[in-house]
Amino acid sequence: MSRRALALGLLALVVASALVARTQAHGSAGQSVSMTFVRFFDVACNCYKARVSGRISSGRAGEEVVVLEEYCGRGSGRAVVLATTRDGGFWQAEISPVARPDFPVAISYRARWNDKLSEPIAFRGRFESVSGTRVGSGAQRVTVVTPDTNPVNLKGRQVLLQRRVSGAWRRIGAARLGPHRVRFYTFTATFTVPRRGWTLRALVPAKTAAPCFGARASEPWVS
Repeated sequence: MSRRALALGLLALVVASALVARTQAHGSAGQSVSMTFVRFFDVACNCYKARVSGRISSGRAGEEVVVLEEYCGRGSGRAVVLATTRDGGFWQAEISPVARPDFPVAISYRARWNDKLSEPIAFRGRFESVSGTRVGSGAQRVTVVTPDTNPVNLKGRQVLLQRRVSGAWRRIGAARLGPHRVRFYTFTATFTVPRRGWTLRALVPAKTAAPCFGARASEPWVS
């Protein structure tokens, strides 16, 4: 065999190997698992349950899919139900019980198949309370309480103070939250307001509240 023919053969082998490797890598990266989440009330147990279902991309039957539940702020999730795929890669399971829709807990669910995770289905929680009050000459204190189910550290996050002017809320200040000295899951900030008689409210903006909670404003109070 000539040197030219040998070189061409080696080049073809390298190209073929690269194509196989790329195909295998793409196939691995392309694997996925999907999940839907439907919450419903079950009269028999007087509780809420969830029906979860989805499909794995391989379409194989007999594969195990684990559904993970994670409370926002608590770190890694825990397995709550195990399902086995049927023909076509479809799977379905039931989680019992789950939190009722109006429960102020931030929680998410996702399916895991092998090392692949579905997109999370997340439910944002609500702060236990956001309030404000006058605490001294010109001083206004804002207090934000998070539920103990989602012990999120809000230290250093921003809270806004607004004044009602001509029927609209206008920002007049911003401050960083700090932990309460005595109460757990509670954060405070203090503002200085130069005038008495202003109608005020505190606003925890979406950026401060994320990812566990949604934005929330306090009830108005008078400086």
